[in-house]
Amino acid sequence: MKRIAKGILTFLLLSNIIFAADFSVGITTKYFQKKYGELRLSTDISKDDFYSKGEILIDNKSETIINKLYSEFYIGDITLSLGRQNIDWGSSYFFNYGNVFNNINWENPKEQGKGVDSLYVKYIKGLSRLEMVLFQKEKENENLGIRYTKTILNSELMVNYFRNYGKEKDELLLEFKGNLILGIWGQYLVKNKFFNVGADYSIDIFDNVLYLLTEYEYKLDSNNKKTFNMYRYNLSENAYFSQTLIYDFENANYNWNADYSYIYNDYVTLDFIYKDDNLNNSEYGVKMDVEF
Repeated sequence: MKRIAKGILTFLLLSNIIFAADFSVGITTKYFQKKYGELRLSTDISKDDFYSKGEILIDNKSETIINKLYSEFYIGDITLSLGRQNIDWGSSYFFNYGNVFNNINWENPKEQGKGVDSLYVKYIKGLSRLEMVLFQKEKENENLGIRYTKTILNSELMVNYFRNYGKEKDELLLEFKGNLILGIWGQYLVKNKFFNVGADYSIDIFDNVLYLLTEYEYKLDSNNKKTFNMYRYNLSENAYFSQTLIYDFENANYNWNADYSYIYNDYVTLDFIYKDDNLNNSEYGVKMDVEF
C-alpha cells in the first residue's frame, strides 16, 4: 500500500508541475519564543470533469513536505478523488469526532494542513449523499470511513462508520446539523459514549459583525466535561479581533487565546497573538502570511 501510494504521489506531482495552469507561492513566518518560517508552493489544474492540486511545504529546517497532491474526477453523480488530500468530515467545530483523517491544529481546528493518503468516493443523489474513504495515516494500517448524509427540512442527519484494520477497532458516529435562528449541531460516539453540542450566532453591531460560537463536550459514563467558546468581532473590512477559551471542568484547566488580525493588502496578512493557561504557560508573538 505504501509503495503504491508513493508511486501515485510521484505521478501526480510530475503532472501538476508539467501541466499546471495556475501557480501560487505562500510564505508563513511566526515569531514567538522561537522563529518559525515555511514556504508553500502550490499548483492546480481545473477542467470540466477533472481537477488536480499539489502543494509542497519547505520549513525552516529545510525539510520538504508534500502537503497535498491529489486529482479529482467527476463522472455524473460520482466524484472520485485519489492522492494526498484534506477530507473535511464532522459537523462540530472543536470537539469534532468526525475528523479522523487530518492532523488537527487545536488553535485553528478548521485549518487544512498536511493531507492524508486516500481514495475518496462521493455519490450524490437528490437530498442524499454517500461517501467512502480508504485512507492510511503515517505508521498506521489501512483505515475505512463511510458516511451517509440525508437533508431534511434544511437540516442534515449523518451516520458515520470508521474501521481501523490494524487495531481491529470500529466506531459508529451519529451527527446532526441545522439552523433554528441559531446554527446548531451535535455528535454522539456510540461505543465511546462521548457527545457534544454546539451553536453559533452572528450579530450586527455598529455596522460590523460579532460572531459567537460555543461548544460543550461530555462523556456519559464519567465526569469528563469540557467547553470551547469563541467570539470574533470584525473591526473593519481589513481587521478583526478574536478570543477563544477552552475549559476542562474535571481538571479545572483552561487555555485562552487572543488574536488581532490585519489584512494589509491582497497579499499580506498580519496576526498579533497572545496565549495563556492556568499552568503559567503564557506566550505572545507575531505571524505573517504572504500569498502571491
